[in-house]
Amino acid sequence: MKGRQKRKPASQLMGGGLKRKANNVRDPRLDVSTTVAEKTTPELDYGPTPMGEPGQDADSILCKGSVDEQLEDGTDLSEISDTHEMLDVSVEEKSQPATKAELSEALESIQEILDSLPTSGNIEALLNKELSVVRSKHNNLKNEFQEQHKSLRDEVQNTMDTVQKLTEAKHDTMSAGLKETQACVGTLSTSILSLQVESSNSKKTIEGTTKQMQSDMDNLRENILRKMHAQMEALREEISREKNEQITALREEMTRMMEGQMTAFREEMTKQKEDQMEILRGKNALLEREMNVFKASREQDVKVLREHVTAYLERNKTLVEDSNELRVINKVLGQDNEAIRMENEALRKTNEEHTERIKALTDWNSQTSVDFEDIRRAFAANNQAIQRDLGGVRGQVDILTRKLQGFQMAMAQGFQGLGNMFMGKEDPQTSPEGTLESTKPPQAQHWDQQYTQPR
Repeated sequence: MKGRQKRKPASQLMGGGLKRKANNVRDPRLDVSTTVAEKTTPELDYGPTPMGEPGQDADSILCKGSVDEQLEDGTDLSEISDTHEMLDVSVEEKSQPATKAELSEALESIQEILDSLPTSGNIEALLNKELSVVRSKHNNLKNEFQEQHKSLRDEVQNTMDTVQKLTEAKHDTMSAGLKETQACVGTLSTSILSLQVESSNSKKTIEGTTKQMQSDMDNLRENILRKMHAQMEALREEISREKNEQITALREEMTRMMEGQMTAFREEMTKQKEDQMEILRGKNALLEREMNVFKASREQDVKVLREHVTAYLERNKTLVEDSNELRVINKVLGQDNEAIRMENEALRKTNEEHTERIKALTDWNSQTSVDFEDIRRAFAANNQAIQRDLGGVRGQVDILTRKLQGFQMAMAQGFQGLGNMFMGKEDPQTSPEGTLESTKPPQAQHWDQQYTQPR
């Protein structure tokens, strides 16, 4: 019997593909979420808004939702890959050679299902396409706003230029009248006074008109700015609403697609689990029939041995020493049986250790989803059944084969020793009982040929 194997560390049990680097640094091949986030996060630098306010750009809303979804998808894909790599390594280490082909087929089917799932590249391409459409809409709206702002600014500037020209024309007219009045100052003093009064009144009128025009310009500017603010707010709300609707539709579509694929995956795994259970039931029935045949053959061999021992003891009742040697042989057989029992106990403890290891792996992987928890439990149950049925039965058959061969050799040596002692004490030719042929040990060639062939 082989010695008890040492417990392997968790890193070796879970395979070399999941080893962590120093200081808990994860393998960069498994950090799908980080690379997806870096690739899909757009660099939005459009400068301040036309009103000078640092308002949040509408593109950042879509990008944020897309990055969150891609982070979740990348994390799920990495966890799925980790889980299947752990199951693959666990099955390859724990399975017997008789079931490796079946388990490899199951793992290949699982890998095909995983390959059919949407990758992060497809999701990234879809989101980049949607983002380009939104950016083009945003640029169009921005250009339209700039054109409207430019047209309004030109209109205000033209109005101000017109007002300035009118003011300058009236001022030139008043200057000319004043010059004519100064030329006639000697003869028309009364007219000068009246013209001065009229000029003063005209100046006041012009100042009032200028103030009124300035007030009208201020009101017009405020109205224009208020309309621009209202239009910008409406544009922002419309863009945000459209982007939120697109994000919601995309999320619902991705959710439906993932649910359909997960349902198909569950059905496929359930079918494979049922097929494997049917195969294991057939193997268990075959092993049970082999054990029954082995027990019947062993009982027949024991019966033949007992008949030979009984016949030999009946012919040699006077040989007390031979009886003592037979007692010694029986004692040795009892010790062998005790050794077999101890080895069986050691095998049971080894199986319990394997069960504890599998349970530890099950507890370690309990943080994954319920569907993959069921799959992992099914694989763990299959591994336990294979170890119990194949490993235990073959180990017991090998142990019993070796013990039976040792028992046959001991019996043969015992019979040979008894024959030598009998020949040394009394001549069989002069014995009153007549000629006594030496008894040969029982033959079990049929058993050896049936149960000692290489598997």
